Amino acid sequence: RRASAIMADDGGGSRLDRLLRLLETGSTPAARHEAARQIGELASAHPNQLPNLLRRIRGFLKHKQWETRVASARTIAHICEGVKHATVADIARLEGVSPEQAVERAAHLQPTTDDDDDAAGDLAFAEFDIVGVLERAAPLLAAKSGDEELFGGADDDKDDAKKQLSKAERLRLAKQTLKQRLGMALDSTLEGAAEDEDGGKTKRAEKSSDGGDDAGQTSVKANLDVDKFVDVDDLVGEEDVDEVKVEPRDDAEKKMDASDLTQLSARERNRLKRKMKRGARDAADGVEPAAKRGRKPGSGSSTKGGSSRNSVDPETAARLAAEAAEEEDEAAEVEAGGWPLARTCEKLAYSLFAPRWEERHGAAAALREVLRTHAASAAVPGPPPRARSVEPDTAAKAARKNASWLEDAAVRLLCVLSLDRFGDYVGDGVVAPVRETGAQALGAGLLPLPPKAVEAVVGCILVLLRRPEWEVRHSALLALRYVLAARDALAPRLLPAALPAATSALDDKDDDVRGAAAEALLPAARHLPTHGDFPPLLAGLWGLLGRLDDPDLLTSPSNVPVMRLVSALYALPATRSTPPKGPGSTLRDVVPSLFPFAAHPIASVRLAVWQTLGQLMHGGDPSGRDWVDDVAATAMRVSFQATLLEEDAETAAAASSAWRDLCHVASAGAVAAAVDKHVESWCALAATAADTRPDARLLCVVSLSGGGGSDTITGADDRAPTSTSEWVVTTTGRLRAVEALSQLAKVLCAPGENLGELPISDAAAKLEAQVTRLLREGSATRRLTGSFLLASWLDAIPEGAPKPPLAAPGARLGELLAATDPAYPSAPSPAPYAEVASLVARVKRESAGLLRAAADNNVKPTTAEVPSPAADGFGAAHAATLAAAIPTGPAGLESARAALLASATRLKAEEARLHGSAPAGGGGGG
Repeated sequence: RRASAIMADDGGGSRLDRLLRLLETGSTPAARHEAARQIGELASAHPNQLPNLLRRIRGFLKHKQWETRVASARTIAHICEGVKHATVADIARLEGVSPEQAVERAAHLQPTTDDDDDAAGDLAFAEFDIVGVLERAAPLLAAKSGDEELFGGADDDKDDAKKQLSKAERLRLAKQTLKQRLGMALDSTLEGAAEDEDGGKTKRAEKSSDGGDDAGQTSVKANLDVDKFVDVDDLVGEEDVDEVKVEPRDDAEKKMDASDLTQLSARERNRLKRKMKRGARDAADGVEPAAKRGRKPGSGSSTKGGSSRNSVDPETAARLAAEAAEEEDEAAEVEAGGWPLARTCEKLAYSLFAPRWEERHGAAAALREVLRTHAASAAVPGPPPRARSVEPDTAAKAARKNASWLEDAAVRLLCVLSLDRFGDYVGDGVVAPVRETGAQALGAGLLPLPPKAVEAVVGCILVLLRRPEWEVRHSALLALRYVLAARDALAPRLLPAALPAATSALDDKDDDVRGAAAEALLPAARHLPTHGDFPPLLAGLWGLLGRLDDPDLLTSPSNVPVMRLVSALYALPATRSTPPKGPGSTLRDVVPSLFPFAAHPIASVRLAVWQTLGQLMHGGDPSGRDWVDDVAATAMRVSFQATLLEEDAETAAAASSAWRDLCHVASAGAVAAAVDKHVESWCALAATAADTRPDARLLCVVSLSGGGGSDTITGADDRAPTSTSEWVVTTTGRLRAVEALSQLAKVLCAPGENLGELPISDAAAKLEAQVTRLLREGSATRRLTGSFLLASWLDAIPEGAPKPPLAAPGARLGELLAATDPAYPSAPSPAPYAEVASLVARVKRESAGLLRAAADNNVKPTTAEVPSPAADGFGAAHAATLAAAIPTGPAGLESARAALLASATRLKAEEARLHGSAPAGGGGGG
């Protein structure tokens, strides 16, 4: 069935209309993406509706909502996946040559009169002056969303001149106007006319009615205003509307024999044939003509005589007629072998320079999706259907057209990257959607281009890196990142010029530029160690992290990409074999510069610390990890602290992994020394009650040091760069910390030998003593921590290793299990759990208050022996006995009794809960 018949629906519009509404107003990204996928399926099933569909999608690319623009770009991606068009390789296969031969031959072809006129005004690297663009063109900012005139208006004289031009001539005029606005053509004459078919003469657009020097100066000044780019509506002229209008004519003129087509041009003949075919299909399917389908419901009006006539606003009629004419032209081009996405990309290319950043972003996103799948097909004329061969040099001509189109797109994207200034700070760093998306589109467009063109792009990027505007430098590094990612095989040719510039950008005064510099080198990380400038790069990366005298640098979000680059580089064996550059540049010297960032306020920075440290300890020659012993003590303190206190689950898992790696990679002697020195504070921190702040004197903070080094101080020190007052212990964190401490058994309880000055067995004995101390504490939390640690310790001892006797903690755990009364957990001592001490004191106060109320009301107890609230061991059971011994009395007495019973009940329940959990870990582990 025809697409219109399939999509038609009397209720709620067509299926396409509903999908487009969902694309715009979907409640979730998943709903929008599903709508995009289904629209792509419709486009694949009904290719004859592609021009109309693309036109409607282009409107959503200008939408104010981010989600709508992203979904529209995804829709373009799905449509592109279903559109099949010949590539240069396909044409070369039909000609019997290789694509490389076609590209080589294209470089030697001489221009001919048969070349496509559309390429006449294409931007090329040969005439591209990026500095001139920056100096002459105005920057692209964030214009108001309500701006009506996006591209500026043209005077009436120019409009009259444009009406006399053909489609190809207006396209050339638009391209020439864009070149002038970018400062790439300084003459005031806009040459957009093609040769006349009969006389071969050239038409030129009029400058103004006055002319002269003033007009020339005005035109040059106009180059400075990017807001007045050519209107994309200029690509549709009045004669396109006239061609579909029905004018009243004489009967002799209205009747034309369809078989007599000699009076029409080839373009008109093709259009007439398609209309006749479409009309026949519509009549067979019972579908109304396209002109009627284009009118909105309710556009008709009833006359006085009761007859209904369709009345359409003249402006709306003209617009609909222009759209229909444009779709007819586009269908004719596609039928003749043209690229189906050519018209869409023309409009996107001009929307890249719109004043509104939303429109620039939407155009760049859509162009990126087109280039990802159709870069090799761009501007390539398709061969005739079912052709088995083509004429000689057809592949070379196709390669030249493709390269010219891609070069033009690359130059436009470079102009956008150099002129866009919009940025938003919605996260940890700057978000530049237009520049980021434009850089991605640039990388996608470079895939089919030859190496020389890629080198030309990199050359422009390096020029931008030397500009004083930070936005321009940021754009350059974004572009370099995606160029290196897209053309990884060319990295050895590009890095000699790009690496020194990126290394210098690591020392940029702007934080976002520093981060972009590190991200730019990430795609080419595997090629960096073989470069001659690699040692300075490593020194620059560690130097950036080591400048700890700068508090702004410590809290900078750019540390994340810097650490990621360091991590990626040290995953390569070649990096580990790189000799240090000067004194103080070995790993034992530079790794400590990571530790201050473990207290960074941004979770992604803290995560990068542990990922980088873990990567440094993995891989490579084990003999080259002796630096780990030198940093083990501080690294274990900081990683244990993060394991216990980290609120971000992913970061906590990375810190726990780093702790395990330290226990495995560091020597037993280094681990034993750290345990001997810090195990007491580790156990005390792990035993902190849930939802309370740990003792700041037990926290480890690596302070800033002006000499580039680091000092380990406590969280209570005034020099601490990060406040520790918000750090809170949680039950989940305690369990992670106990698991981390149990990992020490794999080192300390292995078949022992004495390393260094401290025997490993002594470190194990010290940890055992801390477990015993926790079990002897009056706090249920500390006993729970000790019992869990004891059980986890026994489970973690390596298989085959002798288990320690653990006489002291085992005996104490037995005593705890033998104390069955929750009110006396330390029997024979009458002391309650420390957690309920305040509640016990309250019960005592209320018991004394009940006795005073009874005395005031002359109420005597029914028994001579009444429990004294002042006695040691007075608890919930004694309070209940006291309340039962006081007879019923006045209201005040009964109120005191009720309060006492409520507190006693609460105390009893809390003691039972604590008593059930305190020895649970040890009992389960036994």
